[in-house]
Amino acid sequence: MGELVQECYGMSLYQAAVEDKTVSVIYEQLEQIEEIFAGNEEFFDLLTGNRLDKEEQKKMLENIFGDKLHTYLLNFLKVLVDKGRMSFFSEITAFYKKQYYMQENIKEFIAITAIPLTEKQKNKLAETLKCASNVNEIKLINKIQPDIIGGIKLKCNDKELDKSVDNLLRNMKEQLQEIII
Repeated sequence: MGELVQECYGMSLYQAAVEDKTVSVIYEQLEQIEEIFAGNEEFFDLLTGNRLDKEEQKKMLENIFGDKLHTYLLNFLKVLVDKGRMSFFSEITAFYKKQYYMQENIKEFIAITAIPLTEKQKNKLAETLKCASNVNEIKLINKIQPDIIGGIKLKCNDKELDKSVDNLLRNMKEQLQEIII
């Protein structure tokens, strides 16, 4: 059910944005809204729960986002409230983002490191990935995972390149066990 909802609503919003030539504007605003919802779970709960009726939820959206969002996007959020689909917002945003990335030839990579990458390291890695991937732009997300000890894990879609110290040690251990046995 969720997959059908995200595809239906995500594609509807995307097509409206294409027709209005506001695809990138809507994308940026969706990202901002997603950050707001992630940082304010109580606010999101008010929009998805039963504590307020739908009219109060839409009024709240109007008061908070009214002059800050593109009209299509604000109306889209109101439709999600009306149809009881606001709980699918993240999935709908992910679908829209996927369409946007395909159109703009953008790839998103997740760089998992033991410590945060510096801006210089991020820029160099993004440039290297851009050349290797033959895309217009790289969106690089740095996630911290101290247990990898050092090195880096790169993820893009369903592919992963693991050059972490933890993985290298694990591989060495397996090779040593094969030799010993």
